[in-house]
Amino acid sequence: MAIFVVCAFAALALERLGFRVTIAVSLAFLLRVVERKGSVFSALLSIAFAVGAFLLFDTFLRVPLPRGPLGL
Repeated sequence: MAIFVVCAFAALALERLGFRVTIAVSLAFLLRVVERKGSVFSALLSIAFAVGAFLLFDTFLRVPLPRGPLGL
């Protein structure tokens, strides 16, 4: 159920919050709540993954991704 909720959140928030913020929040929630990992580990991994995925898809593969209201 938690995974379904995160998928729904990501679908609704992607355009409003941007790719990096949406992915970071979604992954942090999944790591912290579902996998029960530590707070620091969850935050660092989710931020690193969101930035890395954005660099891979947007910069290297040139796939246009939503940036959100702050350009993030």
